[in-house]
Amino acid sequence: MVRRVAGCLGLLAFAVCLIAGLNAGNSTATVLSNALAALGVTFVVGLVVGAMAQKMLDENVAAAAAKAADADGGASDPHARPAPKRKSEIPERIPEARGR
Repeated sequence: MVRRVAGCLGLLAFAVCLIAGLNAGNSTATVLSNALAALGVTFVVGLVVGAMAQKMLDENVAAAAAKAADADGGASDPHARPAPKRKSEIPERIPEARGR
């Protein structure tokens, strides 16, 4: 994700600089050199922004997973019963499945 963000931002800056330079009537060499410089700088900025976005996304996913685990009592199956904590909570007999 980090490199995708950086690549997209870099190419966007390159395209904007090409269009702006050509509309201004600059020479081809000047337009391309400015566009390449903008691509490089914006790529580095995109790497930083992408890394921050990835870290934020990872933290939010981890927080949501922890919240879901707390709400489920730590069980991965939403229909699973929590493990008994005391011997008095252990059923004497396993209930049988009811017929249809």
